[in-house]
Amino acid sequence: MYTSILHRAVLLFCMISLIFVSVPIMALEPEEGAVRMVSEEAPGGQVIYPRLIEFANAFVQDSINQAVMDLGGVQGYLDALATFSSAMPGNLRVSSTALFLPSSQGQGLFSVLIEAQGNLGFGPPSHRYTPLVFSLSTGQLVRCENLFLDCKMARADIEEKLEDQLAGELSNYLDTGNLFPFPLERFLLTESGISFFYPENSMVWLSGKSAFVHFQYHELEGLLRLAEDGLLAGLDLLKGLNITGESKNLIDAAAQSGILPGFPIALGDDLGHMLEMYPLLHDPEVFVTGEKYQLEDDRFRGTVLISRDGRKVTGLLSRRLNLFGLLTGHTSIEEMISVMGEPAGNFPLSQEAAEFYGVPEGTMMAYQYPDAVIQFFTDNNNILSAIWLDREKAE
Repeated sequence: MYTSILHRAVLLFCMISLIFVSVPIMALEPEEGAVRMVSEEAPGGQVIYPRLIEFANAFVQDSINQAVMDLGGVQGYLDALATFSSAMPGNLRVSSTALFLPSSQGQGLFSVLIEAQGNLGFGPPSHRYTPLVFSLSTGQLVRCENLFLDCKMARADIEEKLEDQLAGELSNYLDTGNLFPFPLERFLLTESGISFFYPENSMVWLSGKSAFVHFQYHELEGLLRLAEDGLLAGLDLLKGLNITGESKNLIDAAAQSGILPGFPIALGDDLGHMLEMYPLLHDPEVFVTGEKYQLEDDRFRGTVLISRDGRKVTGLLSRRLNLFGLLTGHTSIEEMISVMGEPAGNFPLSQEAAEFYGVPEGTMMAYQYPDAVIQFFTDNNNILSAIWLDREKAE
């Protein structure tokens, strides 16, 4: 799971049944505050939503909390919950994710995602995401124009990317015509990038969940408003776009924790539980060390889970990753070695051998840790093509 030392952000993900559970987050300098996840239940239903508490700026706190209730749809869900009874139970599950993104130039941002599923209105059960991003300086919603240099240009560029990268890949599983128009205004900032959520019933995965598209920050860098006076400029997480003096330490810490940045799954996690939370895009496929699993969650586009025994997650292999400045598709082998040092092993991969890993022909370099190994794959142009974090010891 994510840790604040690695991402300088605190992820609060609640799927719990306790009432009024208070979950503290990083102090919001110079203010003091926390997030409380409130849970209310009735027969056949549960609603969990975040509330800012103990924030010195009462106006900002109240503005955000009221917007979560109104724009997040929480009040409507609570109203529905109030009608459920033992005689007439409902069918409604609402969960929430809250993420604080600190900034060196101000209060930072507060990202909230409300996820609802069940009977959300008249008709059959459905699934809905409602993303909200707030400025902790003003309490106001962050808008498209706060993120992008030109929203119209950004939409056109992203739609072109989707046509090139996603339409063909997903055409076997989805009606990709529903990718357009792109929901540029329905975004959520995360520790790894920006997710864009399709409205209810407009673009749906095979699991029945509403779809979203996730872009890592470096994939949108030319479109984002990153000037010094911009809202994004001071965000700590954007410092990870490039190699820094801290890159090696952060990579070492991630490897020893069994995680890759941006993914809510760690080595050693129960595979069955993970697949319940993050459904498969298609059936598992054979991999060198067992089987690989492609999840429909778009954060995992270009990334697979690996399991040796079908019980635990024993590996993560990504062709689309920013590993604290080491970018697949961009970083040269010389830059990588300047950060990581010389590898413990260096193995040439023929085209035939590379196909077993799902990577281009080239080279595989290994870096050992006590309980894990990182394999860096480079192509014939000596550019980093994939990163594989593997559990070294059997469970």
